[in-house]
Amino acid sequence: MYIEIKPDFTATVCELLKWIKFFGGNYNQWYVGLTNDSKHSFLDIHKLDLLEEAWILSKKNSSPQLYFAKKLLTEMGCQNTPELDMDEPDQIYLYQIRESKAEKWF
Repeated sequence: MYIEIKPDFTATVCELLKWIKFFGGNYNQWYVGLTNDSKHSFLDIHKLDLLEEAWILSKKNSSPQLYFAKKLLTEMGCQNTPELDMDEPDQIYLYQIRESKAEKWF
């Protein structure tokens, strides 16, 4: 699922928090990241199934706003791997971390 959020810090953070509330789970069951190439981040780095996963992407925000939003969400408990964040990001994304099908069998 895709939603484009207006480039406004307050609107962006509110939409990300609404997404977590709508799909449920604890904050630590969510991953937040910064990118300037969402296709690469979703498909190549995280290997997401975009039709099956709960995810949200905000486009065209300023980098300082994005870094602050990511910091806020990680302090609330969302997971992040800083080395996977891209330089000079203009997008923030959030997806719900799911167990792989293989892990469910054990």
